[in-house]
Amino acid sequence: YDEVLRRGRARSAQFVAFYPDALRQVSPDFLSRLTPADLELVRVFPEPSRTAPNRRLEVYRLKPR
Repeated sequence: YDEVLRRGRARSAQFVAFYPDALRQVSPDFLSRLTPADLELVRVFPEPSRTAPNRRLEVYRLKPR
């Protein structure tokens, strides 16, 4: 979580997008650490598939510090 924020801000990123289900496999605590002070949910894109009917892409606005 800290690394994503640090890199995003260092590169002047405005948005961060990820698949919550896939993120849990890479960084299990990422979603529990997500705070509105850092990231604001902007949009959710449903992307269901036969193997993952609830899959979605979430786009967050990266807030500057």
